[in-house]
Amino acid sequence: MKTLGLNISICTLATVLTLSSCLDDQNDSIESGKDLAFITTYNNTKCAATSCGYVTSPEIQTLIQNECYLIGYIITDPAVDGIYTADNTYNVSDDPLPQTVLKEGTPENEQENNSAVDNLTIPFFYPTHYMGDRWMFKYSAILNSNEKLTPRFYYDENNQVDKNGVSIKNENMVVIDVYFEKSVVTGSNPASSGNEYLTIANFESLRTLYNPDYNRGYSTSNEKCVDVQLLFRYHKNRGVDEPSVISYVGDWETSSRVYMTFIYQSFYILGA
Repeated sequence: MKTLGLNISICTLATVLTLSSCLDDQNDSIESGKDLAFITTYNNTKCAATSCGYVTSPEIQTLIQNECYLIGYIITDPAVDGIYTADNTYNVSDDPLPQTVLKEGTPENEQENNSAVDNLTIPFFYPTHYMGDRWMFKYSAILNSNEKLTPRFYYDENNQVDKNGVSIKNENMVVIDVYFEKSVVTGSNPASSGNEYLTIANFESLRTLYNPDYNRGYSTSNEKCVDVQLLFRYHKNRGVDEPSVISYVGDWETSSRVYMTFIYQSFYILGA
């Protein structure tokens, strides 16, 4: 049995994953105790885009379209028409993971409303539109029981400067600002675990907000492709009575970069 989980690096997934052949002669079944699932429709079937491929089941078909969940599943049969049917679906999160869309520009009153967090990481992303450009982020923060942080993601065309103060306009690179708005709520955050929180960012709009230079990309058959590297800028908490510091997630270096693949085909842009 092949076992999958969210602890697998997405960079590894992006390079070794073959969506149409997760099951082979050496792996007669697949089990994932916790995987990110984007609910979509493929080949006229409601299913979940997962790290293994498209997966469906009666439980998955009850979930909300275009939302993300954490799910576990067991697969023993090969895919039919590109979709696996899970023998068992379990550990499905009760509610969709919190999701926010990328906005253009910068928020009003950012300094007054923005809160620093202890850490920000990207446990899971997929560079094409296969998972609807939904990226998973994890952040840690110490909150009171009646407090909630809501992440906000912004692409500001006029503030495209990297951590070294260098302009990256027209370089197939993008800086996205992440702000955290604190509010008072009732109940608990279903995506929280102690002081750690999960959220989903929807970056679909970046494909229209940003126009990459395809001449600096690569070609596959009749497609032009370019990997646009992303850098995330946020306020990091340095401790009690210490001012926060601007910090970054991602790097321009190949070993630690995160990126979105843009595809130009037949005179229009595709996301997958």
